[in-house]
Amino acid sequence: MSIPIFISRNFVEFGPFLPVEIIDFHGRGILGELDHVREDGQDEWLFITEWVEKSKAPAAKAPAPKAPAAKKAVVTAPAPAAKKAAVKAPAAKKAAAKKAK
Repeated sequence: MSIPIFISRNFVEFGPFLPVEIIDFHGRGILGELDHVREDGQDEWLFITEWVEKSKAPAAKAPAPKAPAAKKAVVTAPAPAAKKAAVKAPAAKKAAAKKAK
């Protein structure tokens, strides 16, 4: 279970919030550099930037889970297009023109 977090802005206290909500608020710019936070039961207020750095530090030390190997996609070339009858049409026109003379 997460420890509730309280926010202080201009000496007005808000909360409690979940730690993930505080990180989200900070990431979206809702909390500024002058805002303070404290964990429930603590007397010390920290600047939001200090708290975010502190809260992210343990997560950075944890090894990232390995992703399963991706299957290789089989790429097939498209079938060559059949020669069109229109290619022969100019030759047929020439033959018809010679006969017409």
